[in-house]
Amino acid sequence: MGEFEDIEFGLINEERYDDVIDHLRNNFFADEPLNHAVSLCRPGEPHAELEEHSLTTLRDGLSQMAVSTDTGQVRYCPLKRNYISPAKPIY
Repeated sequence: MGEFEDIEFGLINEERYDDVIDHLRNNFFADEPLNHAVSLCRPGEPHAELEEHSLTTLRDGLSQMAVSTDTGQVRYCPLKRNYISPAKPIY
């Protein structure tokens, strides 16, 4: 598998939500361009609204993560949101 020998990929299950939020706090929230532009938060600090939005997205069940097989640490976790509305009756 080349350069990804020590990385495992898969869907994010509920047991890993806290790990993912921790990863986002330390590696994404403060550095995301819009958050950074308005100094919304600092690396490692909790932010209730960002975390709740992330949890809502995680509950859609579409997000994947990369995890170190040596340590179990989350390395990468792009969150995917389901924006498709359920079908509505036409009559």
